[in-house]
Amino acid sequence: MTATGLYAFLIDVVLALVTLVVTAALLCAWFTWLAGKATWEAGTERAPRDPGRPLIGSGARGEPDLGPPSASPAARREIAELEALWELSRGGHDDPP
Repeated sequence: MTATGLYAFLIDVVLALVTLVVTAALLCAWFTWLAGKATWEAGTERAPRDPGRPLIGSGARGEPDLGPPSASPAARREIAELEALWELSRGGHDDPP
């Protein structure tokens, strides 16, 4: 092997090692960023909330505790209006069997 061939081989080896080191560094930085992002998101979900509001979100289980429905005439009118809108939006069709 001549000196020129040896130098070319050594340059190839050094470039391969530099590529491996840079790739490993980028992967470590990416995984560190992802871990920090996951920790941040987990921390924001566990943040204290207003105790007067029901928990509604991706972590909620079931339905929030609601009071009994109102039986006032205004509430009944609103329910009738909403049911009429529902029927209009469905085009008067019954649910398929």
